[in-house]
Amino acid sequence: MTQRSGIPPIPTAEIERLLSESAPSIWRHLAIISLGSNQAFSGVFAKSFGYEGILTAGHSAEQFLAKQRVALAVSEVSHRLIVDSKDFDHVRIGYDECEGYTSSQPDLSFVIIRNKELLQLLRNLKLSFYDLDIAGASVREVFLNQDKPLAKFNWSVAGCPRGKVEIAKQLIDGQPQEIITSPSALIQGNLVEYELANNFDYLKLYMGSGFEEFPDDYNGMSGGGIWYQMFLTDDGKQFSVKPILAGVARWQSEVTLKKGYKVRCITGHAWVSIYGYVRRALADRRAVENRA
Repeated sequence: MTQRSGIPPIPTAEIERLLSESAPSIWRHLAIISLGSNQAFSGVFAKSFGYEGILTAGHSAEQFLAKQRVALAVSEVSHRLIVDSKDFDHVRIGYDECEGYTSSQPDLSFVIIRNKELLQLLRNLKLSFYDLDIAGASVREVFLNQDKPLAKFNWSVAGCPRGKVEIAKQLIDGQPQEIITSPSALIQGNLVEYELANNFDYLKLYMGSGFEEFPDDYNGMSGGGIWYQMFLTDDGKQFSVKPILAGVARWQSEVTLKKGYKVRCITGHAWVSIYGYVRRALADRRAVENRA
């Protein structure tokens, strides 16, 4: 794939402002799942073929759905939202029963939320399910158009880095309780590579590690959305940013040095996997349910 930096001809401060202003439209799709302590998982609230749920990494879904109950972090104020795992329906995408989840196999899941009251609560909290069906219609124009190469610098991963989770003890109604603060992070990175392997596709991003505001590692970010923050302009002078869900994070590399900076390579499933295989699996599930 031919690539170019794609940096708009505007001041750096203006680029940073536009990227920052696009963040709220990403936050409203962010799912954070907690098992207590610092066991946090990330995902994207998404919908397709009438199903609403959490798009995430397969190994993440496997871990949190193995528990009888999980907590969802859905507000900036202190809250307690415990959900029974039976309220979810795990749809594995391209799962190999023999190989399981490995670095060489698909690692992608859609967790359908079956609890109608929970769905309504999430909507009332102004959280939003990213519409894979509508977004999928424009994927070919954005990601597969050779006449408009993808920019390399304006990529980010949204999720909950476990290393930033804070745990404290507090008395509530006279009873000691564990208070867990699960941070949400939108971390900027650079596109390194796009590849297609065994029909599933993958993105690789370089993300800072252990300096400035970058986390030391990206544990907990698996399953989080990879977003392409696309710059748009009509006149080449005034720009806006439109975030597009481009992938789902799944693996991180060891720390390495690039141009003197410590970085990790974050690998995730890309658009063919999401808008092709995930939607196809949900379409098949819908067809089966309609026949039942």
